[in-house]
This record gives sequence, structure tokens and C-alpha cells, in this order.
Amino acid sequence: MAPVKDYKHYNPETYAVPEYDYLPSKYYTPSGKISPLGLIYMPLFGSMAAFLGGAAYGWGSYINPFEAFTFIISFIFGFILGLGVSFGVTAGKVRSPMLASFFGLITGVLGVYVQWVAWVHFFYAGAEEPLNVWIFNPLELGKNIVSIGNAGAWQIFGWTPSGLWLYIAWILEALLILLLSVTIADGSARYTPFCEHCGEWAESVFDSPLKLGPVQDKSQFRYELESGNYDVLEGLGAPGEKERSEVQLHRCKKCLQIGYLKVKLVKDGPDKRDQASGQTEGAANTEYVSEDVVDNLIIDAAGIEKVIALKEKMAPGEEEVKEA
Repeated sequence: MAPVKDYKHYNPETYAVPEYDYLPSKYYTPSGKISPLGLIYMPLFGSMAAFLGGAAYGWGSYINPFEAFTFIISFIFGFILGLGVSFGVTAGKVRSPMLASFFGLITGVLGVYVQWVAWVHFFYAGAEEPLNVWIFNPLELGKNIVSIGNAGAWQIFGWTPSGLWLYIAWILEALLILLLSVTIADGSARYTPFCEHCGEWAESVFDSPLKLGPVQDKSQFRYELESGNYDVLEGLGAPGEKERSEVQLHRCKKCLQIGYLKVKLVKDGPDKRDQASGQTEGAANTEYVSEDVVDNLIIDAAGIEKVIALKEKMAPGEEEVKEA
């Protein structure tokens, strides 16, 4: 097993870590602060995702005749747009979910616009009398979309969707893309802890969660952790066969003195079995239920050390603790 790094020690001559006599809040919440670079990186990475992803999505939705598959690639496209903004959030150290959501929305709208520009181009280029046109004016683009929609854009099993049904499908696709873009951008600024004193994002300490026995009394468990009694984690014991607690720890990568603890209760349902043979169909068909018990509880250096030591004790044969 790789040696566990002593995350508590630091060099006071190069960096002075503050004394945390009290915690500003029991649980992490984003401060809402931003850096000037965030206002550059979010639109930069978001627009790159919108233009590149939008062109690819426009081509993919044109050559694909099945609307069900189009919804799948719509999901992927929305994820890519949100991910682009998320890169800007991380690089620009943006801790404002509202601002991240705003740029997620703007990026989503831009991506949908680019997708339609590309799709209309490919549609006319593939017509019986091909036209090599690029329509960038939003009003003209909208008129062409309506015209195409009234006539129908493709056939499936001899049926040509047109008019209201086609418009509904297109609207649902656009809403899905916008929803994903906003949700992923918002989550990147909301759920990853940030150490305001050091100006750094927290990083995960473990490659995989610390697995312990299931939490029985959630309220009492939360109270003990909030009171600084980290021994309550060890009291959970070994994980059960179908029910367990999973502990994840983040920690400021600069001062190494403040951590953020997550505990969730996980329950595995019975495997789905083939009624004829009684054999399991595979782990992918296992029911899975997860419930957050503690979400980003702020802990001190002593708590970080105890959680790391417990990880070593419960998984002695695994190289779980990340080395800096």
C-alpha cells in the first residue's frame, strides 16, 4: 500500500495557515464570488462548445432519421454545452451558481442557434436541387425552419411528421438541451467546495469512497458529526452486503487544513432474475438507491486526519488516498 501523505503538516515559513477556532458555517455553501477571469473563461469555453458541438449536432440530426436517437444526441449535446461552461467556472474560480446558470443558458441558446444554422444548411444541400446556403439571420432562419416544418423534414415508416407534431418534437429537443446546459453549469459552481481563504478549489482525497456500515439514526449521526465527534464514523463498522454508507472527503489543496465531508446511504436491491432459469441477468440490472445523509459538512484538520486514518484501517489493501 502506498504511504498516506500527512495532510496536516505545512511549512509556516512559506505559507501561514489560519487557526480555525470556529467554523464559519457547518456546511459549505458557495460564496457567490467570481473572478474577472471567470467572465472571460465561461463565455470563451461555452462558445467553443456551442460552435463545435452545434455544427456536429446539426449534421448528426440531419443524417439521422429516427427521432428517438435525436433525443439521445440532444442529451449529449446539452451535456457538452454545460461542460464547456463548467470548464470556465473551474478555470475562472466562479462560485456563483446564478451567474454560472446564466452563462449556461446563454451557451444553450447559442448552441441551439448554431445547430439550426448547420441543420438548415445540410437540409438544403441534400435536396433534389441542392443549395449551398448558410442562413445566419435569426428571422430568416426562423422562417425557413417554419417552412420546412410545414412540409416535413423526413420520413419514418412511410410517415412524414409535419406541422404541430414536428414543432413539438423540436421544442422538446431545444428545452432538453437548455435544461442540461443550465443544470450542469449550475452544479459546477454549487457542489464543488472552494476554500475562500486560499482561493483554491477543494480536491477529492480518495479515489473511491470509504465504505462503512449503514447509518441507522440519521439525525443523531448528523448531530455527532456537526459536534466534531468523528469517531461516530468508525462506529458504523463494516459495510453490509446490500446496505452501506459511502464517505467522500474533499480538502483544500493549498492549506490542507479544512475539509468537506459527504456521507450517503446506499442500498442495493435484489438482482433481477430470469423467471425461467432463476439466474441473475447481471450487475447492471441491480436496483440502486442513494440518499444523502451529510452533504459537504465543513471539518477541521483533526477530522481530515481521522477520516484518512479510518480509510487506511477499513481498506488496508487499497491505494485509495491521493498523493499530492
